[in-house]
Amino acid sequence: MSANSQKTKFFCKITVGDAEHVGTIKKNRTLCKAANSATKEIVSSTEFEIMTHGEEEEFKWVYCSQKKPAKAVACDLKLSGEGDCHLGQSVYGDGVCDEDLGYIKNDVVNMVSRGRVSRCPFKMYLVEKSETVDC
Repeated sequence: MSANSQKTKFFCKITVGDAEHVGTIKKNRTLCKAANSATKEIVSSTEFEIMTHGEEEEFKWVYCSQKKPAKAVACDLKLSGEGDCHLGQSVYGDGVCDEDLGYIKNDVVNMVSRGRVSRCPFKMYLVEKSETVDC
């Protein structure tokens, strides 16, 4: 996946202490970096899981400003639309935000961008491609 950039990134999941974090890793790199929304610090690990989908699954990006789509992909990769963490990407918005992949929690995209933790209220959700989106 890419957030409208030339560089391919993948969603990854790491465990730091007792907490799981969703982050990103660049193609051919060995370090998964995630934004800790509670501490506003970068957490990282060389031990991670790449988050993937099945062969028959297809996804798309959907812009939703008011509410999350019913089948937004949750951070645990379930398509129930439930939970408080979903895979997403930020939207540029006249220079207010960097465009990058991250997770949506508390109505903002939390991400590591340009070597720092960044948050953005302009967001796109990852949803099932066949999903009719109402947001």
